Amino acid sequence: MRRPTASVAVVAALGCLLAACGSSEGGATSTTATTSTAAGDAHAGHGSSSSASGSSSAPASTGATSGATPMQGRAGDVMFAQMMIPHHAQALDLSEMALAGHGASATVQDLARRIQAAQQPEIDQMTAMLKGWGAPVSAGDHAMPMEGMVSEGDLKALSGMQGPAFDAAWVKAMIGHHEGAVSMAEDVLSTTQDPAVKKLAQAIITGQRKEIAEMQAMPTT
Repeated sequence: MRRPTASVAVVAALGCLLAACGSSEGGATSTTATTSTAAGDAHAGHGSSSSASGSSSAPASTGATSGATPMQGRAGDVMFAQMMIPHHAQALDLSEMALAGHGASATVQDLARRIQAAQQPEIDQMTAMLKGWGAPVSAGDHAMPMEGMVSEGDLKALSGMQGPAFDAAWVKAMIGHHEGAVSMAEDVLSTTQDPAVKKLAQAIITGQRKEIAEMQAMPTT
């Protein structure tokens, strides 16, 4: 009487085992799919890693739009601000030189004050932009040559001049300096998608072209 019962029990056990195997395989497939989906979602949350992992660029683009990755797509904007800050700083130094004991004319001194008034706020604005983008204010080892910068030799020569000779050399140096700034601003206008960067670049172009024309009309030139 016990043998038939044992046979039934064995058959039932085998049936349960087969059912369990089938369920396990299905569960493994489901778990793998879930894990894969989660991994894809994790990569989508790291926009800078999407190209390396082979995931779609769409999530990264969404992250950039929402502000999650403010540096993404800003290489030109960052370089512009990092280069223009020291460029403007030299213009401030030149302006200070014109106001500090070189016998500069009233016309040159007036322009120097206006350059200070225009370019210091622009330095402050670009510094705030870089911080907002999560970028360093200085380009460091990645710095590139800046157009129109006055050489150390020319600065030294200028520092030893007085009166009309100073005026003539200062105006010549500042015209070249302004032309370099205009060129840099025109370059970023051709690449940037940021309205604030476009507005700043256009302001630099407009303001400094006007000052170039003013200096070219000075009797010192």
